[in-house]
Amino acid sequence: FCVFCGDAAGARDCRRGVRRVRLDFSPIFLRSVANPREPALSAERHFTAELAEDVLCVVPLCDVTGVDQDAVQADVAALISMLAAAEPRHVVFDFREVEHFGSPMLETVLTLWRHVRSRGGRLAVCNLSEAERELLATVKFDTLWPIGATREEAIAAVRGRG
Repeated sequence: FCVFCGDAAGARDCRRGVRRVRLDFSPIFLRSVANPREPALSAERHFTAELAEDVLCVVPLCDVTGVDQDAVQADVAALISMLAAAEPRHVVFDFREVEHFGSPMLETVLTLWRHVRSRGGRLAVCNLSEAERELLATVKFDTLWPIGATREEAIAAVRGRG
């Protein structure tokens, strides 16, 4: 699956001719790539992720408000492990599956932003609903992270081309 053109024919057959890979955030995958002692994602999946060269695209599958926060924190630790194992420089949060979110999701994004920023990378968000956009503006996070209408725009923004 190509995160740029949406080609589902396979990671190696992207219409743009660029090699892409899809990362499945399953505990088995994380244990095979990362340190086996590192936490793996919880059994209930809150996020999926795709790697496009130097950008880890994280897709929240639900608003994590009201969800077991220990499981969410384990998922955040697994995302950080993924950043260390796969060595992407940037992160894009794609909110296409979530119409609204609260402070636990903002805390998750903020945690990953701090980690990525400490390594010289950038974070952007995309596919926000109007309510999500207003929330980011209210708490002034829209001044911290570029906001893209699409994933391509967000990826270009973290790479300094947007």
